[in-house]
Amino acid sequence: MENRSLRGGGLSELRGHNRAAVLRALLDVGPLSRTRLGQVVGLPPSVLSYISAELLEAGLIREQDRTGAGPPEASAGSDGRPAGERQRRGRQPVPLTIAGLEGRAARCAVSVHVGATQIDMGLVDLRARLMARRTQPIDHDAWGPSPGALVDEVARQVAELLAQHHVPRTAVLGAGVGVAGWVDSSNGVVRRQAQLGWADVALADLLAQALGLPVVVEDHVRAMAAAEAWFGEGRRADTVSFLYVGAVIGCSTIIGRQVHHGHHAAAGNVGSLPAQPAAGAAIIRAAVTGHTTRRSGARRAEESAVSIEAAASETALFAAAGHAARHGPDGVLARWVADGTAIPGRRTSDVLATMAERESDAQANELLRWRAAALAPLVAHVLAMFDPQLLVVAGAIVWDPGRYQLRLLRQALQAYAPEFAERLPEISPSAFGRETLPVSAGALVLREVYTPPLAGHVSRHGTAPASAEIRRRALTPFGGGAQKVALPMGGPSTGMP
Repeated sequence: MENRSLRGGGLSELRGHNRAAVLRALLDVGPLSRTRLGQVVGLPPSVLSYISAELLEAGLIREQDRTGAGPPEASAGSDGRPAGERQRRGRQPVPLTIAGLEGRAARCAVSVHVGATQIDMGLVDLRARLMARRTQPIDHDAWGPSPGALVDEVARQVAELLAQHHVPRTAVLGAGVGVAGWVDSSNGVVRRQAQLGWADVALADLLAQALGLPVVVEDHVRAMAAAEAWFGEGRRADTVSFLYVGAVIGCSTIIGRQVHHGHHAAAGNVGSLPAQPAAGAAIIRAAVTGHTTRRSGARRAEESAVSIEAAASETALFAAAGHAARHGPDGVLARWVADGTAIPGRRTSDVLATMAERESDAQANELLRWRAAALAPLVAHVLAMFDPQLLVVAGAIVWDPGRYQLRLLRQALQAYAPEFAERLPEISPSAFGRETLPVSAGALVLREVYTPPLAGHVSRHGTAPASAEIRRRALTPFGGGAQKVALPMGGPSTGMP
């Protein structure tokens, strides 16, 4: 088999490398004047002038006035002085910046997250900021046996999303898809998706045909990690461990903005691993069986076979809370379960954590401490193996305003592995908060724009098939000058630290 990761590059790849270097500099440290930008990327003025003109025409960057509001006007400067007066006193440099949500329609990417219970879709700009979103419950009976039916529904929803927000399809660079399952991103095949019962589904090909766009498909946790590496908290560290705790649990490793995939494209699929014997198995077993007494010996060994997802996921936590609520119908857990039943959006641990911290409810605190203890062995082993600068955590576990659950996780890590106390990394919530799911998959498309072709996301199989097409579309002027993006109520979401 040809190892494409060892191939060299010609003149076109060198140009692509320089374009990506300019874009990445503007993403990481911009806005920058042309002079300063040339110094940062090490390009002579003539080359930089050509590249910047090309990127301006493609709608990937824009000129910014000194207030940051948008392109400079010919009649007056940011200080209100007429243009003629400014010229007499010396021409002010015009910074360049990544084109975003402001003003004319910018380039964007479609983001699709196929989870356990619903599909989260979004449009993201070149900084991975959410422009628009929508959700669709998963019809397991219809879409499990027929992946094509799910693809048709996603295509319909995406078309409506683009039309609703007046985004021309030519402005879209591609679609990223994150799937809660085993995914081989090198060929866009979903090897296994448990909730839908899929096996070896060529999802990238199916969606590319339905959408008329290049499509990148990835495991959803690795997609979240990629978003964090390029546009979130991961930008400030070279080595990052990423933990997602939702209906499923997954881990990922980021080194130099590259997300580790593994030999079988299965790195980070940890949810089926057994939980530690003393780490929450008893309370989860009680929620399932209805027995609250602890057992010992062989029976305790049987309890320890509970998987990490069965012991520590949001689904498991809610099930355990429901069991505990029946034994304390007037307590905080009973109120949380009642709220979650009536309002599905509140079936998340941030509500429980807020109640537990503010009301010092013993039951709620015990439940959250059990969950932290169940997660601690997994996280400790990841940290011991990679010794990262930063641990980024995503999911409802980081949504409570006081970060109560992160504090419990740190305490559980120190209790499980006391020798780590002096070298635990900083534990940070995801930069995207509640927008992680509709944003993350779009980052799979965006990172191709910022990644030099000579240093691409290669595996033993080579780069993703959609990479070259995404870059080609990025450099194709799309004629979006007259288009306007209709932003959600309240303006654009930040999505950035």
